[in-house]
Amino acid sequence: MCLAAGVSAGVGDATSRPAEAPAMTMAKLLKRVEILEEKVGALEELPARVDALSLQILELRDTMAAEFSATRALMRTGDQETRTELRAEIAACKGDLQAKIADCREELRGEIVATKDELRAEIAAVKEELRGEIGSAKDELRAEIAACKGDLQAKITDCKEELRGEYRASEAETRALMRALNDETRAHMLVLHEDVIERIKRLGEGWSGTPRASDPTPGARPPRRRR
Repeated sequence: MCLAAGVSAGVGDATSRPAEAPAMTMAKLLKRVEILEEKVGALEELPARVDALSLQILELRDTMAAEFSATRALMRTGDQETRTELRAEIAACKGDLQAKIADCREELRGEIVATKDELRAEIAAVKEELRGEIGSAKDELRAEIAACKGDLQAKITDCKEELRGEYRASEAETRALMRALNDETRAHMLVLHEDVIERIKRLGEGWSGTPRASDPTPGARPPRRRR
């Protein structure tokens, strides 16, 4: 109300202003004043509402703390019970698994022993079969080796005889060639010997003042001409 009176006084003062001020109706001013009073009243109630909300938040916090504590206690109890149950189940499963493992172990041992016996029998059979095959192959190889040995011995004998004949022919040819070379060498040496003797004789005649060999002398042997 005080605000309305003040606004009314202000309005009265404003009406006394000059005409160039903006015109504003009294109804609009009164409406704005009422809106302003409502807002101010709402603001006056705000601290009480805030206090009430704070109280509610505190109560909610206490309630939630209590509920969380209770929930934790329940969870601890439930965890302990769950652990106990799980331990019991694990122990039971462990016992069952140990029993199954023992049964499997015994079963596998039996199968391994049976498989070992079967493999030993198969290995013995294969061993005997391989021995027979090896014996037959050995006999065949021996026969082939003996046949090859005979063939090689015959070929070696033939080759030896052929080489002997070629060696004998080559030896005879070599001997004939050596003889021909020896005869030719002897003839050549004889000619050289006679030539040397003739030269010595001529030299001796030249030193002693005897007539030259070109002059014929009674009973003298004419010089031999070179071949």
